[in-house]
Amino acid sequence: KEWKMVNGIRIWCEDARTGKIIHLGGEFLWGDCTVIEARIRTLLETGILPGPNADAAWLAVDAQLVFVSDGADWFVDRILPLVPGAIAFLDLYHLFDWFAVFGKLVFGAGSARGREFNAELRRLLLRKRPKLTNAAPRERKGHKKSRSAHHVHAHEQPWDGRGRPRTVFSDATADALLGLLDALKLTEPEHEEAREKLITKVVKNRARIDYPVALARGFQIGSGAMESMHVSGSQLRLKLPGATWLEESSQAVLNFRMLDMGGRWD
Repeated sequence: KEWKMVNGIRIWCEDARTGKIIHLGGEFLWGDCTVIEARIRTLLETGILPGPNADAAWLAVDAQLVFVSDGADWFVDRILPLVPGAIAFLDLYHLFDWFAVFGKLVFGAGSARGREFNAELRRLLLRKRPKLTNAAPRERKGHKKSRSAHHVHAHEQPWDGRGRPRTVFSDATADALLGLLDALKLTEPEHEEAREKLITKVVKNRARIDYPVALARGFQIGSGAMESMHVSGSQLRLKLPGATWLEESSQAVLNFRMLDMGGRWD
């Protein structure tokens, strides 16, 4: 049976001087990753998002494009190549969830050892670091094939920011997480398998989890603003008991809800 999927896009900006959040809009679209890719292309071409060929208006405000996502392959493969120089982060809470599932399996729900593991995880992810570090990325040495060093693609390179201090992201956070996992003494085969899967996820996203530097620069590292909008923006209306929808009519309802929530209904 064909899966029905709704994806959401929410755009806001933050004034680098005042910290004020300015909401630019959002929408929900029926369709898979190809639909979202096409929409992002349109947003770039029409100048709603600052792209590689940003117009004078975006250049005047020194805009820096930052994405927060769940780390899905299609986002890395389809969206980031459209915006060379954009900065992308793995949503912090998705990473917490990966480790929470692993910790529950290995240590048991609510165990003292599990709480210690989670506390150490938070310390490693949110530790304080110099505001603008210039530390060079470090390669991970002496590990299995699944833990090989991540090769940074062109679209993952740090962005100079047209006059702003250069933001340099390192592998320090990823190395610390991998060290935390390596230090565990596991005896159960299923636990070892779960660790290897988690290690693979961390290595795959190592260029997008340097949260201490992100926080020092004032970047948002969580997708709560988008996740919370799923309920009020789409699910509350479309997931009524017994309701069935056509794609066209449900898309119209989504459009109307966005007009209302964005203050543009009148």
